[in-house]
Amino acid sequence: EQATRPVQMATFLHHYWLSKHPFTTEKELFKAIKNEVSATNVRAVLDELRTDSDLYRGILEPERLTLWNKGNRDVEDSLRCISDVLNIQIANPLLLTVLRLFSVKKLKDGQVREIFWLVERYHYLYTTISNLPSSGGVSKMYAAHARALATAADANARGLCINEFKKKIKSKVPARDTFITRFKALNYMTPRHKEIIGYTLWKIYKHRNPAVDVDRTGQSLEHLLSQNTGAPSMHSIGNLLGVPVKYNGEVLAANNFADKKSLLKKHGYILETQIDAATTWGTAEIDCRTGDLAELAYDEVWAIK
Repeated sequence: EQATRPVQMATFLHHYWLSKHPFTTEKELFKAIKNEVSATNVRAVLDELRTDSDLYRGILEPERLTLWNKGNRDVEDSLRCISDVLNIQIANPLLLTVLRLFSVKKLKDGQVREIFWLVERYHYLYTTISNLPSSGGVSKMYAAHARALATAADANARGLCINEFKKKIKSKVPARDTFITRFKALNYMTPRHKEIIGYTLWKIYKHRNPAVDVDRTGQSLEHLLSQNTGAPSMHSIGNLLGVPVKYNGEVLAANNFADKKSLLKKHGYILETQIDAATTWGTAEIDCRTGDLAELAYDEVWAIK
């Protein structure tokens, strides 16, 4: 069966090994396996590789896994955002350990939720927006916590491992000023930024309206100040809304700001107070909203407390 997203065998084997064994580089992996695997345990290792290969594919394609239910769909969403939107692979050894333990009921929904959220929030703040490099130290951090969690003796020990991971992640959060400066530079016309803007606005809308079920894949980005104005800040995140695809074009077209507000409210879209209260929309309002969104993102939506 073909994977929707290809998985390199060498990468899988390396991440599998790091999820429960001492750290080694991919170059030294064969030697590490040779030292640990023998005739007495080779069958058990092969059986686990079969099971873990399905779980590993589930990191890239969470919908394949049978672990989700109505109460933990947000956990599935978080995993999908880590691998699909943020495009993070460095955390895969830890994610694999978590899925392995979760699949045999050694981790609860809330514990999996916390770990995935920590990974998602950290890489959004540090890698995706602040554009800071993930060094070899980060790779070793994930491998160390994966192994600690995999080898923890009981539920209490696993809980302590999660607490230690949270402390480590909190210590690596980028400075607020760095994040806000980089956030303000997001631009709709940059292909990678466009995807991140969509994800960002989706998360913020869900944060502000937790009772509303919003499909990230079914949203489109709408300019509040129309693109045909040519305003210098029109492609800033402060001028954009994530709206259902059916609104963009079919409902909103190139309407002016007042008409867009009226149509959105008519169709049940919950406007931010800042937008709802505005009578005009231009560069000053866009820049103000951009700054407000940056602060909200850092201080609340992706905050690691």
